Order: sequence, then structure tokens, then C-alpha cells
Amino acid sequence: MIKLTEFLEKSFRHIIEDQPVALRDTRDWVLRKINEVVEFFEDLNKIYLVGCGDSYFVAIYGALLLERFTKIKAEVYESYEFLKYKHNFDEKAALIAISASGRTSKTVDAAKKAKNSKLKLIALTNYENSPLANLADLKLITKVKNPYGPPSTTSTTAMYMLDIISKMLSNQNQFNDELRSLPDMAREFIKKIKSEIKSYSELLRERNRIYLVGAGPSYVASLFGGAKFREATWMHSIVFEAEEFSHYGMISLNGSDLVILNIPIGKSFDKLREVSEALNQISVNQLILTNKSEIDWKGYVIKLPNIDEYNSAIISTIFYQILAVETAKAKKLPVNGFRYTEILTKLIKYYK
Repeated sequence: MIKLTEFLEKSFRHIIEDQPVALRDTRDWVLRKINEVVEFFEDLNKIYLVGCGDSYFVAIYGALLLERFTKIKAEVYESYEFLKYKHNFDEKAALIAISASGRTSKTVDAAKKAKNSKLKLIALTNYENSPLANLADLKLITKVKNPYGPPSTTSTTAMYMLDIISKMLSNQNQFNDELRSLPDMAREFIKKIKSEIKSYSELLRERNRIYLVGAGPSYVASLFGGAKFREATWMHSIVFEAEEFSHYGMISLNGSDLVILNIPIGKSFDKLREVSEALNQISVNQLILTNKSEIDWKGYVIKLPNIDEYNSAIISTIFYQILAVETAKAKKLPVNGFRYTEILTKLIKYYK
């Protein structure tokens, strides 16, 4: 068994050192292919997106992007759900099947269903010769070398790829310097947060339960955060969309609880700010991720780069990865691996 400190330290280094490189390499890959990709997408009027686990969160993010920046209608399904329901597919529709390994059983089965239904198939994966990729009409390949630890670098690169494609399809020319320089922004953010992360992990170390709240793209980042805390720290992490949290989430809160709020500037800013103010009234601890500085925030504030809410969701997801691993180190948990244990692999039935 690999020693705890060795495993977590290697996971930490992978997130810190390899992730900006993977984002850069993924950007460069998709830009080399962009004419082919845009031509493929421009013939579509509807896209279905499917995935399991983290890849399902990527699918939600992709649907938000397509609906916001393109004229393509988008529907999101968990892979198993997609398999169980009948659909009347449009001839100008496609399925984006998302799996980092390209071997997730239900996602590969969903891809086969798409092919049998004469749907065009787009595979978003990290492995070009995987079963999923080999079925595809269009391959979108993220560039993460040797994924390790909580395998979210494959997710952030997949999000970034969908971000680039959706904005390139936009008539508003949304592929700008901000989006192009996101890998460099991620590197600078990681460098900054690396020196602060231990103090934030102390907020979580003795807790058994945390809440995460976001809206729109920041809700997707919160879903990733909840998954990483469960996966790495064994915490009971409860994720809410902002409106849902306002109605139900505050009922069980008390002064010992911690709520992580993701509040980037964007369409949902005012709603999330209202949530923060309500938490202040009942004296609940807050850890706030935001890129708006002129408000007198009450809580622990993580300053995000001043970028749009879609790009911000990628940076926030990186923060959650780092915080989850650092908290696992602080808790001294007997963890020698995260997701791909032998028993779970057998249960999920990954394709050979």
C-alpha cells in the first residue's frame, strides 16, 4: 500500500503542476482542429450531452454554454437515464458522450444507442483509442498526461474545451484574450492559493458536514466541490442551487456549520449575494469565492480572477480540488486511492 503522505503529495503536485499544462495543451489541440469542429457543430440544431459522475457535471456545464452562446438547443442526461428513455431524435441532432477514460460502461452504451439511432456522435475523452472514441464521428481529446489522484484535471480540461468551442460558435466573437489566457490565469491563481490553502483546510479539518452553493456555471463548480470533498475527505458535502438553498437549505443550519458560496460576477450574482446576507443574519460561517472586491464581505474570501462566470467556474473547480486534497492531508485519512479502486471498477464494469 502506498503511504498516505506519498499518495496525497503526488495528487497535490499533479493538480498544482500538471493542470495548467493540461489546460494549455488542450487549448492548443482544439484550436488546431477548430475549423473541423465548428463545421461539424454548425450543421446541428440540437445536442444531447451524457456522462456519469464528474463527466455528468461537465455535461451540465456544456449545456449551459451551448444555450448561452449558440443557437443549438441542449439537453443533459446521466448516461443510465439516457439509456432508459425513448427519444424522438432530430436528424440534425448529435450526442456528446463524455468519459475521461473513454471506457465508462453506461456512457459507451449510450454512445452505441446514439449510433443505432442514426445520431451523430461526439466523444469527449482523454484517450483517443478508447472504446468511446472509436465509435465517434468527431473526437474531442483532452490532453492530460498521466491523470492522478482525484481525477478532475480531465474534467477542467473538458470544461475548457467546451468553453472554447461554444464561444467560437458564437456570433459575438467570444473567443477573446481572457479565454485564450485561461491556462496562465490558472497557473497564477494556483501559485497564489498554494500559500493560503492550509489555513482554509483548517476550517474543514474538524467538520463532518459542509454546504456548497452556486448558480448557473458556479453551481456546476459547486457540484465538483461536493464530489471532491466526499471523495478525498469523506465529508458529508451537500450541494444546492441558490434558489433551492433559499427555500430548503437554511432550515437545518446552525452556527457551527460552514457554507461555501461561489459568487462570481454574472447573471446570478445578486441572488447569491442575497444568500450570503441571509447567512450573515443567522451567523453561519461562510467561505466565499468571488471576483467582486468592492463589497464588504463577511466571511473568509477567496479572490477569483476578474473573468466571466463560465471561465470562473473552471478556476473554482481547481480551487475545490486543491482544498479537498489539502484537507485530506490535514485529516490524516488512511486513503491510498480515490475513485479507481478494484471493487468500484468491477461494480462500474469499465470496458477493457
